[in-house]
Amino acid sequence: MNKFTQGVLGQTTEQKVKIPKIDVRWYELLERGMRTKKDVKECTAIQDEAPDFLAPYVKLSHSALANSDHEEAFSIASFAYALAVQRIADRNGDWPEMMQWAWFENRPLMRALHHYAWLLWKFSQPEHAAMIFRRILRMNPGDNQGIRYELLAIRLGLPNETWDEPFFVQDGPMAGHAWDGRKISDWFDSEAKKFPEEFDWMFAEWKKRGL
Repeated sequence: MNKFTQGVLGQTTEQKVKIPKIDVRWYELLERGMRTKKDVKECTAIQDEAPDFLAPYVKLSHSALANSDHEEAFSIASFAYALAVQRIADRNGDWPEMMQWAWFENRPLMRALHHYAWLLWKFSQPEHAAMIFRRILRMNPGDNQGIRYELLAIRLGLPNETWDEPFFVQDGPMAGHAWDGRKISDWFDSEAKKFPEEFDWMFAEWKKRGL
């Protein structure tokens, strides 16, 4: 059993989690871009020193994926997901009714939930991924993470690897790395109408909040 499949932390119902001081080292590391072996070692060291600080797990999982170590990538993501659920779920296993991205402290948790679901989709478990996407979207219908786009892609039966290629920015420094907001929003608004049972509640919530 590796360190990513051992027992998780004790359960808590807190939705806003205090970030430890180690976060300074973490964000300095992110600014450097995690380009060297030394940076990867520092990421691992941060994770070892503060196992309840979730931010490094997603980065380590992506790193393993980039190195074609799919088993390690999924193991890390699964561990981070379990930690995140333990942090947010109540004694009945229910997730919070609301967990806003606007709270900076919530973001590592929400990224861990999202990354695990995304890997499930990548590794041919779209129905399981969709279940998690739905739960994240219900907590944060403002959807700063773009969960709705991936959920729609699953409903349309699109492949994980290529579904968003038409929506990437074509020019400038972000070409091929970021979505064109207008393109992907127009696609969603058009295609989501095919699944009213999936998205009508969200449109109603947006109208209610004036979004």
